[in-house]
Amino acid sequence: MSSIQAILYFGQIQNEPLEVLLNRNFRSPLTGPSYKGKFDYVKQPILEIGLRGLWSRSSEEEAEYAVVGFFAYGGR
Repeated sequence: MSSIQAILYFGQIQNEPLEVLLNRNFRSPLTGPSYKGKFDYVKQPILEIGLRGLWSRSSEEEAEYAVVGFFAYGGR
């Protein structure tokens, strides 16, 4: 799955053509009129203590709608 296909999939618009991403008036069933995403790539494995901190922060009220995805792109 490409990055663009992942955006369509997680935005629940996988049955739409790629051009839907250019339409600023399109309303996704999941996110509404706009969606902001960020891809970060790690260069070293994340330690277990770091993952535990991530999980504990994800249960806070401010992170109610946060989504974290882990994608293995075949790094070294």
